[in-house]
Amino acid sequence: MTTLNQIQSHQPAAWQPPVNTETSSLKDLFKHQDGRAALQQCRQSFQQYFQQEASKLGSAMSPDSQARFQKCATDRMELIVKTTLDDSPVKNDVKAFQKQLGNAGTLASQALQRLAVNAEMIKRQDLLPPVDPRPQVVPRAAGGYNLIRPAPQLENLVLRGGGTKGVGYPAALDIMSTGGMFAGLKNISGTSAGSLMGSCLAAGITPAQFEYQLSDTIFRPSVTTELTKVYHGLGQQVFDMLHMPGPLKDAHKYQSFQATNEYPGQHNKLYGDAKLGGGLMTGLSALHAVDSATAASVRDHLNANWDKPAFRAQLGQLPKDQLNRLQDLRQPADFSQSRVGKMVTFSDLKTLHDLAPEKFKNLTVTGWDKNNKTTAYFNAKNSPDMPIAEAARISMSLPILFKSMQLDPGDGAGKRKFVDGGFGSNMPAEVFIPDAAGEVKHDAEPNRAQADARARTLLLTFDEQGTAYSILHSDYQQGQPDFMEKMMSRSAHQSHKHEANIADNHKVHNSGINSLPVFHGKLSTVSMSFSDKTQHEARLGAALEALEQVDARSQQAESLGFSSLQDIADFLGPDEKKALLDAPPPKGDSPERKLYELLAKQRSAPSSQPHAYA
Repeated sequence: MTTLNQIQSHQPAAWQPPVNTETSSLKDLFKHQDGRAALQQCRQSFQQYFQQEASKLGSAMSPDSQARFQKCATDRMELIVKTTLDDSPVKNDVKAFQKQLGNAGTLASQALQRLAVNAEMIKRQDLLPPVDPRPQVVPRAAGGYNLIRPAPQLENLVLRGGGTKGVGYPAALDIMSTGGMFAGLKNISGTSAGSLMGSCLAAGITPAQFEYQLSDTIFRPSVTTELTKVYHGLGQQVFDMLHMPGPLKDAHKYQSFQATNEYPGQHNKLYGDAKLGGGLMTGLSALHAVDSATAASVRDHLNANWDKPAFRAQLGQLPKDQLNRLQDLRQPADFSQSRVGKMVTFSDLKTLHDLAPEKFKNLTVTGWDKNNKTTAYFNAKNSPDMPIAEAARISMSLPILFKSMQLDPGDGAGKRKFVDGGFGSNMPAEVFIPDAAGEVKHDAEPNRAQADARARTLLLTFDEQGTAYSILHSDYQQGQPDFMEKMMSRSAHQSHKHEANIADNHKVHNSGINSLPVFHGKLSTVSMSFSDKTQHEARLGAALEALEQVDARSQQAESLGFSSLQDIADFLGPDEKKALLDAPPPKGDSPERKLYELLAKQRSAPSSQPHAYA
């Protein structure tokens, strides 16, 4: 097993820019060429350095695996370049240029350590034998049979809420995605931190893109920093610390302990349909970040594919109103004007998923309805015209800390107040698994729909210093709420939060091997502030744990109980039947032989419809 110490001991050679970073030498450089030329020279040097270091990590792989790994490395390199080396330095601003180069070097060192985890995973997958698609049948001592077959492809992903612990999500999801776990993913549900991550994933944003372009804005702003920004008006310097996009840089002028909509600020200008209520922090940076990132992802995909014949043929099948809506989403987002009616909605995601299921996913986000004291599930069915960014912002509204949101989600129940979805369902597995928190009965004849839903649904929970493993593998007892949790519950008009927490733990326990803990280092739900080193260690730990989880889940099988071989024959899918019938008939009087004969008889029987496995 690869350990954190082993990965951290892998220290690639530091990047040395093609210019001496001593102040005097940089000043000389600026005398002879402008900042753009200097930056271009450094960018080329950085790209060459990164590719050389990455190639060392992938040198022992097969050619196909090297291509997979090289894509991981190239994507990460381009994100670092975009993040640190895209903006030309101000002429003669030597310190700013030094900072750019230093940031690029630091991110490169961290990225190469992370890529060592990707490389280890791909090397392990190289060693796996081919998967045998044929199911096996084993008689049970008490009668009946167990069907053992390769586990079905994951189709559903559930992301638990956890505040700042969400820092671990991008790293874990990056490794899982690179390992092929999400090749068949169709649907995502999430709460709070999980809703922010899930909304971006559903809109086609990769985990690596989220990590470099969104994670700091969404997960890192601290309570103390935002309070300083909002109530003391220090302005642009603090907003730069938060990576706040330009249109909201003056929002501090209009914030107060009262409702934001009493002030003619940027919130009204951009998101005037949603009113912010009581709470310390606005969360506007998260709302804006998800809005701008999802809009850009959708726009870029549509414009890149719009004139391709295959895509045009798909567009030709759409109703006129959907086609016109996609035309609108192709336009550049203007953040100097109201965003009402222009943000990516749940209905938009459904349309995009139908057009490009490999990139876009159906999405469900939870919120807690304070008025009706129920969990609200925002999705294409219940609230098709609701922007996913506003739903994600609702779902992160932890009472007292973040302001509540009051709006009409379009579900027919009118305008009302919402707070953090975790007060009703912090692990919304019930979106995909009927009675997800109910008692699992290990009968000979389990509920087929329930068992299949569990097999196709992955739950990501948080490690919580080992608590997740206690929930998974023992009779874990949920602790009583502390004073702060009681205060938050009272603010949310939720008197059964303790019971909701127990139900969430049951969902995790019931899903067994399809519940995976995400590491998050020393970070807690409301970590006030943390260093770059702490964040990097948390992400590296999350990546390493995901490596072991992908490794353990590779070629995973499931076992289902049946009363008769005929029941098995009726249950198997077309591909499984074909795999059995294409192989030589099993010998002797084994259950596999009898099942083979049943399937062969089915295939040869006269029918008005040809068998899919013929």
